[in-house]
Amino acid sequence: LNLDPRSDEVTAKAEEIYAMLQGMGVDVLLDDREERPGVKFKDADLLGSPMQLVVGGKGLARGIVECKDRRSGEKGELAVEDIARAFSQWAAGVRRGWEARQA
Repeated sequence: LNLDPRSDEVTAKAEEIYAMLQGMGVDVLLDDREERPGVKFKDADLLGSPMQLVVGGKGLARGIVECKDRRSGEKGELAVEDIARAFSQWAAGVRRGWEARQA
């Protein structure tokens, strides 16, 4: 979710992460509409996105992208400087959690 599509910095980082995830073989949707964040979160939940990455100006200023496992509701932060590794580790943990709940 790109929380600030009017910001060049936020948009560039959201698009970079989108391309990276596609390159990793992840099915990904990029919400870069000019809507309020609440609308974007609601729509992502309605679509059933199992994992969410949130790119916003405040997070980027802190060097992070927010992440959420929608099934458990658990939220976290991923370091922007090493986003590919951080995402891979986080997503693997999320998937393990899903598998454990199904067992």
